[in-house]
Amino acid sequence: MLIWGLAALIGAGLTAVSYPRGEARGALALGVLRWIAATALVGAVLDAPLRRARPAGPVVALDVSASWIVGDDDAAWDAARALADSLAAGDDAAVRLFGEAMRTGPIPERPTDGASRIRPVVEWASAIGRPVQVVTDGRLDDPTWVARLPVGSTVYRLEPPPRLDAVLTALDIPTAAPAGDTVLAQVTVTADAAGAPARQLTLTRDAQVVARRDLEALGPYETRTTELPVLLPAAPGVAWIGARLGDGARRTDSLAVAVQVTGGAPAVVISTAPDPDARMAIATLRAVRRGPVHAYWQVAPGVWRVDGTLAPVDEAVVRREALGASFLVLHGDTSRFGAPERLRAAGLVLMSPPPPGEEYYPVAPPPSPLAEDLGGVPWDSLPPLDVASTRTRPDEGTVVETRRGRRFESRAAIRVATRDAIGQRVVRIPSAGFWRWQARGGRSAEAYDALFGALFDWVGAAPGVATDSLGAGVEAARALDAARRMERRPRAPSVAGGPVGTGAVLARPLGARGTWGLLALALVALSAEWILRRRRGLR
Repeated sequence: MLIWGLAALIGAGLTAVSYPRGEARGALALGVLRWIAATALVGAVLDAPLRRARPAGPVVALDVSASWIVGDDDAAWDAARALADSLAAGDDAAVRLFGEAMRTGPIPERPTDGASRIRPVVEWASAIGRPVQVVTDGRLDDPTWVARLPVGSTVYRLEPPPRLDAVLTALDIPTAAPAGDTVLAQVTVTADAAGAPARQLTLTRDAQVVARRDLEALGPYETRTTELPVLLPAAPGVAWIGARLGDGARRTDSLAVAVQVTGGAPAVVISTAPDPDARMAIATLRAVRRGPVHAYWQVAPGVWRVDGTLAPVDEAVVRREALGASFLVLHGDTSRFGAPERLRAAGLVLMSPPPPGEEYYPVAPPPSPLAEDLGGVPWDSLPPLDVASTRTRPDEGTVVETRRGRRFESRAAIRVATRDAIGQRVVRIPSAGFWRWQARGGRSAEAYDALFGALFDWVGAAPGVATDSLGAGVEAARALDAARRMERRPRAPSVAGGPVGTGAVLARPLGARGTWGLLALALVALSAEWILRRRRGLR
């Protein structure tokens, strides 16, 4: 009403300006018509309300996580699609899809998201103040957020009928291991809503049975993890490790993952000038790499020691280890055993510490094969490095870039490249001082672990492993498949169906700009005023 009062006052002012003394005969009627037209036009400009505020209608949010498809039964998902389409009156644009993230788009034929998070929907609905009609199977990862939906929201929970069956939830096994090694496979089995009878678990390697285990009956939603040893092939390559559940001659579920079988040669670290960077690199390599890691120090010209025991070792042995290593780290004089380009290790790390000099500070690096793994590194708060002036090759990418304090000169502290001829991955580190990161502790130490862990993982990937444009290997696809399978595991619903919501709903009145009625009234009043003025002989 305040807006209408303001519009009436402005209309009265405009009328008073048009008819200041009322000298013309019939000026009262003319003034009333002018006041009506002016008030209507001002009300339209100010978007004055034409009726009381009413809450906006609800929107539809459809859960598209893979938890709908338990046991490959699409009945519940088909019912959910039909219900969402009915609530939205067939308008796909009115449906919000949520799972790993909230988005718009046509309803998919099958749900594939590896998570079921409703928080983005709640935050979006709270911002616009509209209730939500949520269509879900009830298995949300963050069920406490449902209560924060705006008042008037409703949860429609649809779920498949309970089954007497079990599902292979996960098969955890190392992504890579040396040839001939024995690895431990952890198989997780989860029962459905009605439990599961006794089953036999079979483990295979390249379709050959390597182990069997009888599983006892499981209660509703009960989970059990079984550990089984697997002997890997003696030759490098890819071994497919599979697990399947069987009920007599009938297979009820199966799962298979690929394991990269690497050469049996150990990883070798050789330093001709031991320093804290070399010692920390060995510790990090042993923490992230499966299999033996041999390390050797040159403590004097021609005098070598074994890391740990400090036992003397002949230089010929060190040379033989360097030439036969599958993963080689050279620190100090990287050409001690010949040109690095002639070394045939699958992974090669060349650490060439320069003498102390001007300090260079890390900055955010350009895109590289490791950019995704280093996205959270606080580059602007890390200690400085000593960096040599070297030329970056055309086939190399910069992983760590540095700059001199208050100057624009930049140097690459770590570079990576892949020698396509033999599939060799090479890391060049013409810098020193990374030990300062670890010594400072806190986020700097975490940045050191993230950087060198990612470096050793990348350079240690077996030749020929498929990668995408960012350098991510089969591990990324394997992690995605594992997330979707975990989302499909049987579990009890975490939310119930029915009315929900405690958040505020924004009521919106019908404004004057949303209709043409006021403009029509102003036009009629002005037309009547003009006709009346013409009859009175006025212009």
